[in-house]
Amino acid sequence: MAQSTTTITGNLTRDPELKYFQQSGTESGRLRVAVNRRIRKGDKWEDGPTLFISVEVWGQLARNCKISLIRGMPIVATGHLVPSQWQVEGEKHPRTQVILKATHVGLDLSWHIASSRKTDPEDKRVQGLNIPAYEVDKLYDVIVEAPAPALGAGEGEDDSEGVVNITAMSVPVPDEPQSPEGDHPGF
Repeated sequence: MAQSTTTITGNLTRDPELKYFQQSGTESGRLRVAVNRRIRKGDKWEDGPTLFISVEVWGQLARNCKISLIRGMPIVATGHLVPSQWQVEGEKHPRTQVILKATHVGLDLSWHIASSRKTDPEDKRVQGLNIPAYEVDKLYDVIVEAPAPALGAGEGEDDSEGVVNITAMSVPVPDEPQSPEGDHPGF
């Protein structure tokens, strides 16, 4: 059975989170989106109930979301809805959440104008932003370290949970866009 594609529009409730997995070299991101609809009551329009949806992104899309989006921005996300289930110690029933695994994320241009810059997947840089290689690691909110090699019996324990939290992050952006002559970004 083919999965249906779902598109949501809403506002980011917080800045995108970016996680890096050292062992595989992959990146994962998480966005939290508030989605509501307008309801007509008599002659007035009112906000309906708000639905909060977690959006999961991977690879270059995750990095681009971290660099491009901030809390409060209206976005459009397309992907597949999947259930996520986990058990909390001491609770009888598992908790469940529906997540949108997004294949596409964009700024909702109903309220914003935008320009664009192409990313280089090989270099993992955004063309024109001039993020130095040593600064790229500052994009990650969490780095999941590769597990240590297994030790022989009695040599110690294998600590495979090594997680490093990184806080107070910013993306350096030049004062003026640096683009080749004749290039008109976004127009």
